[in-house]
Amino acid sequence: MRIPLRIATGAMAAVSVVPAAMAQLSFQTELLIQDTMFNNPVSVAVDAGGAVHLAYTSQFGTNSDSKEVWYATNATGEWEYNQITDNNVREEFPYLMIDSSGVLHLTFHTGIPAGNRVRYTNSAIRPLIDAGEADLINITPDTDSYILPKIDVDADGVVHFVFQTQRFGGPRNDIVYTTWDAQNGVGPLRFLTSNAAIENREPVLAIGPDGVVHIAYEEGNGIFANPLVYQNNNTPTGDFQTVGTGLFVNVARVGILADSTGKVTIGFRNDDTFAIIESNGAGFTPMQDLTARGQFRAAFYDKFALGPDDKRYFAFCHNITALAQPGVYLIAETDTGFTDPIRMEGVSPQSYVSASPSVGADGTIAVGYTFSDFRTTVVADLYVAVSEDDECVADLNNDGVVDADDFFLFLQLFASGDTRADINGDGVIDADDFFAYLTLFAQGC
Repeated sequence: MRIPLRIATGAMAAVSVVPAAMAQLSFQTELLIQDTMFNNPVSVAVDAGGAVHLAYTSQFGTNSDSKEVWYATNATGEWEYNQITDNNVREEFPYLMIDSSGVLHLTFHTGIPAGNRVRYTNSAIRPLIDAGEADLINITPDTDSYILPKIDVDADGVVHFVFQTQRFGGPRNDIVYTTWDAQNGVGPLRFLTSNAAIENREPVLAIGPDGVVHIAYEEGNGIFANPLVYQNNNTPTGDFQTVGTGLFVNVARVGILADSTGKVTIGFRNDDTFAIIESNGAGFTPMQDLTARGQFRAAFYDKFALGPDDKRYFAFCHNITALAQPGVYLIAETDTGFTDPIRMEGVSPQSYVSASPSVGADGTIAVGYTFSDFRTTVVADLYVAVSEDDECVADLNNDGVVDADDFFLFLQLFASGDTRADINGDGVIDADDFFAYLTLFAQGC
């Protein structure tokens, strides 16, 4: 079923967010939906041809039985939209990914009398632009409540799920794992935690090239910060084990990646910084801050992303004006390390509420993000920023040559405070931009 965009705009704008180590990268930002709905959160996947796929929840207000899961794609060259669920109960937190065969996988949780159930579908069952209620598979029973599913797919096409229970007035929440494949259906639920006194929340999952399943989550009774726990099933029996990370700080907004070499990266917010640890064969490396201490408080993200060259990308929202400019930020890995946070959005709405990156096999980077406003009620507009690689940033006068004319033009722009001199896209024109441009100038085009 194809449903036209509701009161949407296709306005596009080029965003200059090019750090020195990524001289040929820029983004084109498009406002997809601006209406009376709360279109949040969003999850993004980019296919091998560079087409962008989005899953998001649309609803009246922020807490409503009108919550429905939508899918959108520009695979045909124009954006098309499909309302996948239509049953007048809460459906939310969609998670979208694409596997190595090009199959799109979608999971989310939905309301039932007992609380919430995890549901799932994929584009091999039916293309998501046509999928509906009849194509959805119930992953969990309706005897308990399960929320916030994440998935990854192994080399055999088996889909691995991790999610948490949702209990009210009783034992604390637990982390649960299961699988699904077309031949065997849903596997048994395996509780990775079982402690009525300790809260376990917001699990994430990644599968390594050897088929090992890696899971991370927060353990503790806090709301915004808890100790990190990491488990994998790299055991003779395939049972999960807890593996120490050497990390003894409180974390929030945890994400996990496993690259083609088997290296595991766990990212998280610690106080007002964004940081990672990574496996090194003997355990995990010490915590590495990717943002300056006290500068950014990551508010929400959906997932991290790996590029085809195993480069890592992290997107997050930041809303604390006293620390730094609010906005959606992207951190990208280069041959020489990680970029400074790249500010993807240049306006200051009420609140940025979700951000999701993905990188296709052709290197296309897409970041879907939403922010809320109070035009009539609490609404959230949906945007997507897609990378372009045909811009030579150092060629400021666009004559096809990087030479002294460009250098002196940059000096003029820098002295006058022109936004074109904000090379690193952080909203401030300072020495960092000057030295970033020098690097770009030396690289040429």
